[in-house]
Formats: sequence, structure tokens, C-alpha cells
Amino acid sequence: MLMLWYILCAMKPRFRVLFSVVVLLMFAFLMIYIASAFIVRPKLESLENTNIQQNTTRSIYAMKAEGNIVSANTLSYSDWDDTYQFAQKPSQTYINANLTDTNIQSLGASMVIVTNTQGQIVYSGNTLQKNNLDLAVPTDVLSDFSGHSMFLAKGVSSSHHGLLSLKSGIIIFQSNPILTSLGTGPYQGTFTLALALNEAELTKLNNQTALSMQLYNASDTGLSQDIASKISNLKVNT
Repeated sequence: MLMLWYILCAMKPRFRVLFSVVVLLMFAFLMIYIASAFIVRPKLESLENTNIQQNTTRSIYAMKAEGNIVSANTLSYSDWDDTYQFAQKPSQTYINANLTDTNIQSLGASMVIVTNTQGQIVYSGNTLQKNNLDLAVPTDVLSDFSGHSMFLAKGVSSSHHGLLSLKSGIIIFQSNPILTSLGTGPYQGTFTLALALNEAELTKLNNQTALSMQLYNASDTGLSQDIASKISNLKVNT
């Protein structure tokens, strides 16, 4: 500062004014940079992270609501005398009356799988289509809900519910033991409803929540740096 004072004193008045203006402008720019780097930017980043967390919470609640619908409707089919008999003796009459695409969609699901007590698939159906052709239930979904799968019922109180990430996509599912209309056993297998979180379902959820949801696998090494950073921040702050 003392050096600046000597320089100013040695200058002619008109240059002294110009020099003072330049120094003040430089000082103002320095203050703006400091404020931006250490005050404004952290606050903006904090607001962005808060907004991401709030939107993520809204997305989770929306998917939970879909899952609750799937769960409630699975129970209405799994605890039913008609299903109880169907698991023991499959019939086309039951399928035509209860497991059409329209029926499954009305249950808030896109796939249904019925297995007997040996884990053998009695029936599987998929409402999804490609080029107006019906698609079969993906093989990775079938393998996770048949055989000795952990998601199959092992008794009258053995049910499973959750979000499952598979090669064919992400699904919300509910699997219940097949019981009588009174909710009694012995159980006769497992009734499973699943909802594929595909592009059409995400579009519906986005319209309901006014968000732009996209699903990512947190363990995917191919994620962009921006997405990976946002997921990392969510992990740290939740």
C-alpha cells in the first residue's frame, strides 16, 4: 500500500485518477471472484444437491406408491380359492377369466408368474409388446421367480417385495404364497406380479410428479462423470 502511495504522489493528476480507477476495478473484480468462489458457488452447489435429494425423494415415493398397488393386488389374487385350485390344476378357463393383458394391467402390473410348490412355472404372462407383438416374460425374470429362487414362497407367511435390477430391466415385484380365500394353507405355490420400470412407466411417473426421472445403476462403471458425481453426493448426504 505504501508503494502505491508513492506511485500516486509521483504521478500527474490526470494519470493519478486513471490509475486509481484501474486499481479500484481490479480490487472489485478480486472481491467478486472471492465471493463467487467461496460464497456463491458453494451455496449454489448446496441448493442443487438439496434439490436433487428432494426430487429423488419424490421419485422414490412415486415408485413406492406403484409398488403398494402391485402388493395389494397380488394379495387379492394369491389369497383366492380360484388361484389355489389353478396352482394345483391349471386351466385355460382361469387364464381367460383372470390373466388377460387387460386384467394384468388393471392390477398395476406388466408381468405375472404363477409357480407350484416345486418352483415349476404353471403360468407366465407379459403385457409388454414390441412392434405390436406380444413379448414373453424375460428369461432372467423367470429364473428369479422359479426353481429354488429366494423370492418364492417357502410357507404360508413367506412373501417378498422389492425393486429388482436385472439385465432385461428394473422391476417392482411382489410375490406371495398361494393360499385359500381365508388366507389359510397349506400353500400351493407362489403368485408374483411385477411392474417393469420401462420408458412408458417412467413417462407416466414423470407426468404424475412433474419430474424428469431416469433410472441408473449406481454400480455401473459406464456412467458419465456428472451422473456419477450426483449419485456420490446422494450417498454422502442420505
